[in-house]
Amino acid sequence: MGYIGQTPTAVPLDGDDLADGIISEAKLGADAVSLAKMKAGTDGNLISFDSSGNPAYVATGNDGQVLTSAGAGQPCAFEDASAGGAWNVIASTDVSSSTGSVTLTGLDATYDKYVITFTGMKGDNGSSYPQIRMGTSGGIDSGTNYQSHYGHANFDSSSVYGRNVGSNAAVRIGHTASSQANDVLSGVIYLGRPSNHTEYLPIYGHTVLTFINAGVTGGVITHNSLVGGCWVSTSAYTQVQYLYTGGNVTAGRMTAYGIAHA
Repeated sequence: MGYIGQTPTAVPLDGDDLADGIISEAKLGADAVSLAKMKAGTDGNLISFDSSGNPAYVATGNDGQVLTSAGAGQPCAFEDASAGGAWNVIASTDVSSSTGSVTLTGLDATYDKYVITFTGMKGDNGSSYPQIRMGTSGGIDSGTNYQSHYGHANFDSSSVYGRNVGSNAAVRIGHTASSQANDVLSGVIYLGRPSNHTEYLPIYGHTVLTFINAGVTGGVITHNSLVGGCWVSTSAYTQVQYLYTGGNVTAGRMTAYGIAHA
């Protein structure tokens, strides 16, 4: 292009020389826009598309929530994970010093069933029995409101023994404890629905007690116990307690899990 007079000095274009919205997608090179060139947003937000196909933010969720789909035509969202029958830890205690009992709280109507696990539980009285009892928001029920039956078989015997324990102050969940260094009880106990029940609370499960006995092969005896009993109450329980018929709890871990119906 010719000019009359002097050629004007070349000046680079800047943003003010471009009309808004004139750069089309075809004018952008592939992989031409870096993260540094994107507009700043909110920490934790995700970019999605709305029902019209336009870019949209998915708002940041809370700690522990998961990203879920709301179906076709709807934006996804952060929501609480569905229980889905999974075992959810409610409370757990590791015994590090001698104590008369171990109590777990926080049990409520959130779950249809609770499972109590015992790992390496030890007592200091060789003639005592492991047992559990229930409690409400008002405290542990230590009255004679428990019925139980347990059957156990010994490693060194083909005999199966059974024992009924009625009108007792707890549900017995295994054979006699021992105070020797390597004697421990482990097992799983199931508790029925914590509230809205008209029947007495079922308590059932399986425990294994191992203890040293130099007179048998391998030097160890195991007592396998099947436990069935109930708390003679229709009250909504909120806590569960482990103790022995005599002596203290000296070691072990006790954990409560909540299991949802769906």
